[in-house]
Amino acid sequence: MQVAYIERGQSMSISEFLKSYIDKNDINFHKIDNYEYTESSRRLFYSFKQDNPSKELPDGYIIDSYEKNESLYLVNLNTLVKVEISKKNR
Repeated sequence: MQVAYIERGQSMSISEFLKSYIDKNDINFHKIDNYEYTESSRRLFYSFKQDNPSKELPDGYIIDSYEKNESLYLVNLNTLVKVEISKKNR
């Protein structure tokens, strides 16, 4: 059990994950009808981790879109909820 915990990292909820984004970003939630996982999601994950090595994604979420310092879109594959985090337009 402890080995799986070390390999996966610490479990995190979406609310915990969003705490670091709330002040400087717009955050929107959308229910989507379906989602097709593609290989680009894996590449986006590695790009995100390269730029944010200490951040873990919330449980059940994958990266749908990522632009460094601009936007991060996550999709929960269990609930089909898309979370859009984007830089506030001031």
